[in-house]
Amino acid sequence: MSNKNILPPGFKDNLPPFTESEHNYTNKIIKIFNSNGYKITKPPLFEYLNNSEEQKKIFVINYKNKKKSLKVRNDITEQISRIATSRFNKFDRPLRLCYYGEVVRNSSSILKPERQFLQVGAECIGEKSFLADVEILSLAFESLKAVGIKDITIDFSNSFLINFISNKDLKSKNKFDFFKYLKRKDIDMSLSLLNNSKKILYVKNLIKCRGELSQNLKLINKLKVNKKISNEIENLIKIIVVLKKKFKDIIFNIDFCDHASQNYYYGNSFTIFAKNVRGEIASGGRYLNKYEKKETGVGFACYMDTIVRASSAKLNKKKIIIPFKTDEKLVKNLIKKNFIILRNFENKSNLEKIAKAHKLNYFFYKNRIKKVKYD
Repeated sequence: MSNKNILPPGFKDNLPPFTESEHNYTNKIIKIFNSNGYKITKPPLFEYLNNSEEQKKIFVINYKNKKKSLKVRNDITEQISRIATSRFNKFDRPLRLCYYGEVVRNSSSILKPERQFLQVGAECIGEKSFLADVEILSLAFESLKAVGIKDITIDFSNSFLINFISNKDLKSKNKFDFFKYLKRKDIDMSLSLLNNSKKILYVKNLIKCRGELSQNLKLINKLKVNKKISNEIENLIKIIVVLKKKFKDIIFNIDFCDHASQNYYYGNSFTIFAKNVRGEIASGGRYLNKYEKKETGVGFACYMDTIVRASSAKLNKKKIIIPFKTDEKLVKNLIKKNFIILRNFENKSNLEKIAKAHKLNYFFYKNRIKKVKYD
């Protein structure tokens, strides 16, 4: 292969059976969204770049003779927010929308080296009740289970608890290093950057407070340092209590030190994992609509490349080779029986031999389904 055909890091050609699984799972998830009142929305891949956006995270297309630059979307949630406040501005709330589409990231990570992947998600916009969070998370769990995801774990975080530590509380006046050590659960290094001695105990409790909710209630209550944080914690507890009754096999963890990858989250956020699978399979949370600050939303996105790797579901392998001139009524009957049809173009071929060459389990001979005999 010549160098000119090599793809950039983080990009690849997706081929069967991966593409077949991804397409099948996407359809199943969207069907669940639709059955719960979520309408499909399809935003464009390109939009104008906003000068306030962090350009390090997005692909930017610059034009020499034009003032406005274009960006390739790296997330779809904010596009849905824009649509909600423009095209659906006069629609009653809550507004339930879902979507699927490719996103492109300007950089990758160790856990997620892919820079282009398919997102499938749902957003409930304009509802403040914690029950909207319950609905979104129920959709997430039901969707993941429907596509064969097992051993699900969810980690909750909250932007208000992290942001209680302000730049003024830090020696460097910069949160970057502090967040880095906080995420590593490094108490000594985190405290070494703290300038406000009154918040030492808070940071210690924040770091220690991780794992299953029921085992950390005492520590969680110690984090209720103001009314807003108290309300956020109470809402989180309500959400988990309702969900645990419905989804008894899912592990509910808290990790308030894990700063969400998207900076638009406003309150509770979550990341969903599957056992022994690299990277998160879905994530989401509460956010303020950047186009209408008074309106909140809650949603989640599935990362389909990770889901395909994590799924225990099996694709339909009932493939059968048939003569090209097989009567269409017989073909339709085979399809009704859930067969995948492959037509043979040669009239006098040994269909069983061809079926073996293609590693099929069935062939159609004299209008009958025959099982391939492998030695």
